[in-house]
Amino acid sequence: MTGLLSHTCNLFGNQNPTYTPRDMMNIDGFVYCRFYDSMFIDQIGSNVVCLGKFANNDEDAKEDVVASLIDRLLSTSGKKIQDLNFYTIRKLEVQLHQALHEKSNCK
Repeated sequence: MTGLLSHTCNLFGNQNPTYTPRDMMNIDGFVYCRFYDSMFIDQIGSNVVCLGKFANNDEDAKEDVVASLIDRLLSTSGKKIQDLNFYTIRKLEVQLHQALHEKSNCK
């Protein structure tokens, strides 16, 4: 999804964002992190700041902040993505994997 954001930024003439780790926490031995990002959007003449949700790996945490940035970038242009099924399915796969992992640890 980071490729989609880079492509979208290039289409609108914006700089590609950088992903900054924001917070990390440890819950029952699982490490969770989330990313922060801001980017200047020329169309509105100001910075847009997004803070992603906590995830148990860097890639999922980056994808969350990327989805937020894409949404904000497209909303400033008046455009929409009609289908975010891939993102939704990916989040469900991660939740299923976590549940199976927790279940196997309970045995």
